[in-house]
Amino acid sequence: MPTRPTGVRRITSVLFWFGAAALLATLFLGWYTVSSSAASQTFYVAGVAVEQSGSGGSTNQAASYSDEFLPHVGALYEIAGGLVASAAALGLGVGCLIWAGWARTRTRILFSIAICAVLLAALGPALLAIDQPAAACADAQGFSPPLGEILPQASGNGPSCTWEFYLGDGNWYSPGLGSSGPQTSFVGSTSQHGTTMTWGPGTGWYLALAGTAFYAVGVMLSSRKDEHPSSDEDASRRPTISHERSTNPNPHASECRP
Repeated sequence: MPTRPTGVRRITSVLFWFGAAALLATLFLGWYTVSSSAASQTFYVAGVAVEQSGSGGSTNQAASYSDEFLPHVGALYEIAGGLVASAAALGLGVGCLIWAGWARTRTRILFSIAICAVLLAALGPALLAIDQPAAACADAQGFSPPLGEILPQASGNGPSCTWEFYLGDGNWYSPGLGSSGPQTSFVGSTSQHGTTMTWGPGTGWYLALAGTAFYAVGVMLSSRKDEHPSSDEDASRRPTISHERSTNPNPHASECRP
């Protein structure tokens, strides 16, 4: 029967809820940014935000990954978004069940679900860090490489890939920085001839890591036993003393003595 949550269980539930909230927030925040002096792109789970800077000011537009000619990158973000959304749903469920007292009766089941939530939450940002450069290079060349493999850059063993910004309406902007860019590494910067370009993870990616950390701490706490049970549980554990009255409290009193 569910009991009132103790201090440890309250903290554990809150940690899972905080982690789930952080993971849900990543679905609406930018995960990655490629920025130069004239243009920038921010990658979201659902699409790309493109900003163009010029003498007349800056313009912003939202586009899909296919419109930006980044289908492989878009597929990665769809997978990452599905992973963190699944992890958020599991985390919410685990937090509610722990709060309801299931941690005492179904410990193994809850622990297994919590471990799955941690793994799913961690796989989202890890997948992007490992495979996004190869996917970006594949989009530049029009074919898909194996998972995590970076295509040869400006060598005789294969085609090179360079980064260009698609600004819409058939307009492209090339920073002219050669093979350096998000298609060669997950984080970095380069500068040539007065042009600088930086690329790296954004708020959504780091928040996904934070959600994973909340889950990990929650798993560690859920494996501990409560040191101070609640008053209801303590009362249920007290021995019950039965006071039954006998019809003859002293049965030897009626015996005849010689």
